[in-house]
Amino acid sequence: MDAIFTLAPEQRARVLERTAARIPGCLYLFLWAPLVASPLIRSGHLFCLDAWIGGAGGGRVRAAFEAYRGSLCAVVSGCVPRWAYRDGRAYMELPEPDLTASASLQVQQELYHVSKPATSPSILRTIHSNCV
Repeated sequence: MDAIFTLAPEQRARVLERTAARIPGCLYLFLWAPLVASPLIRSGHLFCLDAWIGGAGGGRVRAAFEAYRGSLCAVVSGCVPRWAYRDGRAYMELPEPDLTASASLQVQQELYHVSKPATSPSILRTIHSNCV
């Protein structure tokens, strides 16, 4: 999966879309990468290098998706997105209360809340790829 970080944006978008198509119930994907420290930003944060969202959900879901996509996430043990590659898994599937509890940002909780699938309210599937 690390090869995706070296792809051009158009190629990366195709890989994310194909990946999502192979995972039943996938609502969105976020590709997180470590932020290089600068004088204004300390290290230990992730930024969204790229993301994919399915067509369902409407304006509230899209707005929450874009807000989360634009966030910087601190690398916090036990929180998404840092937690996603625990034990080398390619994705995480958590009951909604556990997913919400693992959010490190308020905007994340909003995305999880507004994107609940109507047919399966107890399970949300989220994929957060990262290289940390």
